[in-house]
Amino acid sequence: MTPGSPEEARSDSHNASESSDGSQSLFVSGRTDYWNGATIMLSTETYKPGEAYHFRANVMQKSGETATMKMTLQYDLDGEKYDEIALAEAPSGEWITLENLAYTIPEGAENLQLYIESTDSLTDFYIDDVSGAERAD
Repeated sequence: MTPGSPEEARSDSHNASESSDGSQSLFVSGRTDYWNGATIMLSTETYKPGEAYHFRANVMQKSGETATMKMTLQYDLDGEKYDEIALAEAPSGEWITLENLAYTIPEGAENLQLYIESTDSLTDFYIDDVSGAERAD
């Protein structure tokens, strides 16, 4: 995941001191609005509109308060659209999992961008173990 526009984070880096699994995570900092966060483009060759996928990411923030974290899909379909894939409360200093076992990408969607944001805090946060896989039937 990298910073992107308009969800641009001012800084992101691999962080060796915090990870939910393994040895590194992505650190997102310098956010100036709630919807700023790390984003990654998803190819419609891999993530086909009209099909369901299992999306997940581990997230941690250390604001000293609980913050609401969200995984969003931004896409173009008769204008720019934003779908909530997953939403969860994140206690400060604890890894949480944002997950949707069967999110269907809207039919006809283009320019897919998956991103992680906070809906109520400008806190810095860590992202680890992001995945998107075909839904198991």
